[in-house]
Amino acid sequence: MKTKKDILSHKEDVPSVMMGPIHAIALQLLSKGIILLGISDKTKIGDEKKLNDNHVIVTLPVLKNARGTPMPAYLIDESWSGLNYL
Repeated sequence: MKTKKDILSHKEDVPSVMMGPIHAIALQLLSKGIILLGISDKTKIGDEKKLNDNHVIVTLPVLKNARGTPMPAYLIDESWSGLNYL
């Protein structure tokens, strides 16, 4: 998220020094299940010399909405309830 902050943030709100707001929203998205973290190459798990941050991937989970229809979690309004946007 740090490297793509110019794309993710409105041009007037791009953080320049403090990354706290970016970390905060990333943690909130993880805790709400809107995004998930995974490992791209599972054969590297358990080997500290081979596994590195390049193997970490972000996925967008599919959940069922209130009607039972599968949708990406970020499109379900209930996924966003309780998030602190500031």
